[in-house]
Amino acid sequence: MGAPGVGKTALTRQFMTSEYKGTYTESNTPDLLEPERNVSVLLDGLESTLHFIAEEQHPDFEIEDIPIDAFVIVFAVSDPASYNQAILAVRRLREEVRTNKAVILVGNKTDLARQRRVARHDAARLAKKYHCRYAETSAALNHHVDELLVGILSQIREQISPSASGPPASPGKQPLRRRSKSPAQAISQFFSKIFGAGHRKTKSCELLFVQ
Repeated sequence: MGAPGVGKTALTRQFMTSEYKGTYTESNTPDLLEPERNVSVLLDGLESTLHFIAEEQHPDFEIEDIPIDAFVIVFAVSDPASYNQAILAVRRLREEVRTNKAVILVGNKTDLARQRRVARHDAARLAKKYHCRYAETSAALNHHVDELLVGILSQIREQISPSASGPPASPGKQPLRRRSKSPAQAISQFFSKIFGAGHRKTKSCELLFVQ
């Protein structure tokens, strides 16, 4: 979910292959042209397939009509208008729809540092207020995209079966993403930060990962 041009298509492509270097031309690349949005992730010895559905493909959908396990709301840190739209989306999910599904708020385009208009602490505060997780990425540079993908899956598993999430992943159990070249060092750092003592058992609004 998110405003046009924030990088939703670029993020999805990066989920499928780390070789893709996204450019911000999403408004000229309709989501309907994307034939495949599935990616398999092997995490803690269990393989899961994530299927991404673009909001534009189902503009009038009702949440009850589609078996959705998580909502990923994307805005551009360089675009306050897209952030305001993300705020409305988060409020709708939590206050109107009253869903208790996982919601991940994503600030994309962090590579545009000089054009940044949305402060990280403001977005993190919003996520905390509405019981979401917050992450920042750069689809253009493939920065923190792998960590976001694994974080989405871990949040879904925690939401579905909190008691079955198991112990923190050991260095020898790094997640593997099919059809991708996930950097092991980045993933290892991700687990050490997000799955440290006490992090797996909480559903609070701490950052999805720490930069």
